[in-house]
Amino acid sequence: MKSLNIIKSNRATHHRLYDEEQEQMSDVDSVHLVDGRDLKYSSWYSWGFYGIIIFAVIPLFILSVVLLVYIQHHNNGSDSCLYSGSDGEAAMFEQYEATSVNGSVATDVYECSQIGADVLYEGGHAVDAAIASALCLGVLSPASSGIGGGCMIVHYDATDDEAVFIDGREFAPSGAYADMYVDASPGSSLNGGLAIGVIGELYGLYTAYELYSKKDLSWSRLVTPAAQLAEQWVMNDNVANSVRAIQEHLFSDEYPELSALYLKNDGTEIKVKGDLVEQPQLSDTLYKVASYGIDYVYQNMSVLLAQEIQDAGGIITAKDIQAYKPKVHEPVKSEVLGHTYYGASGSSSGGATVAGILHYLSSASTPLLSLSDNEYHHLLLEAYNHAFAVSTIMLYSMLYPSGVWLCSF
Repeated sequence: MKSLNIIKSNRATHHRLYDEEQEQMSDVDSVHLVDGRDLKYSSWYSWGFYGIIIFAVIPLFILSVVLLVYIQHHNNGSDSCLYSGSDGEAAMFEQYEATSVNGSVATDVYECSQIGADVLYEGGHAVDAAIASALCLGVLSPASSGIGGGCMIVHYDATDDEAVFIDGREFAPSGAYADMYVDASPGSSLNGGLAIGVIGELYGLYTAYELYSKKDLSWSRLVTPAAQLAEQWVMNDNVANSVRAIQEHLFSDEYPELSALYLKNDGTEIKVKGDLVEQPQLSDTLYKVASYGIDYVYQNMSVLLAQEIQDAGGIITAKDIQAYKPKVHEPVKSEVLGHTYYGASGSSSGGATVAGILHYLSSASTPLLSLSDNEYHHLLLEAYNHAFAVSTIMLYSMLYPSGVWLCSF
């Protein structure tokens, strides 16, 4: 609040000086009459003009600048930030920060960033921090991460100048076939047991740990913080928004376990930001993974997991879970704007698409315009359009090599 104190001090000085000048000017007699009106000395008019400039215009200008700077930087002591949305109206979004003397970590949730920073502070490798933060997100931001899904990791070793992509994405079960969702009920590719793939995140994270961690910190040390959080945590904006979006499913009893987790007051209301969430089963599973490794899930729990998925209409078997292995590929590599870009390859089209966007931007005379510049936004949107169009063409060319195209490029 230092800037506001300065403003208040300037205002007080202004009033004090103005009062002193008024007292001095009160001793000046009127010496002219023009149209029946008293006029002070001409010096009073000159001083009045400059006084308006000094004590009104300049302070207002300074005040405007200080307030603008304050608005842009007020979030240094807050957890929110102000920006202008596409509709021109001000909008709020959460900002999270974590610091460490050995590096920086950025995630969707402050607590997860801090967990990663703590790992670095204790001497852990960047991979260790990524693992601990990802597992934390599986608890505090389950819509974007979790041990029931998959993961993709691009690892770069600056010493050897080598990059590797670990594809820990979910695999289709062995019983899947091309027209599976055509034959199934509508929406089955999005909701229900048939939409579930063979889980890959834990194995992907553990593969990164085995290949690149210096093992200064144990696997247990990286998993335990997420296990502790799962015991009880406070719902944040991210989860509250996700819960609000699926409340129809929660009230329908389609997923009783999920409803029990995110409904309150005997199931009559959805939980909101600030409500407590308790996940003792997830916590117990993570503690077991911390103690016994990933085999606890991929071997010991495989039969139980497969049975629960099949009870929900899925076709995953215990053998599917037991046979899962991440794939290690060379990443997408591209030279653009004087830098080397590495991105996801394998089952992801993201790396190639981002490379395409960067190359499109690099073709412009000024590729890195101001974010508030309309020309930049137009250029960026066109880059998206072209990159995703090429991505779609490549995908369908692989799926239907002899297909007939109804358009030309």
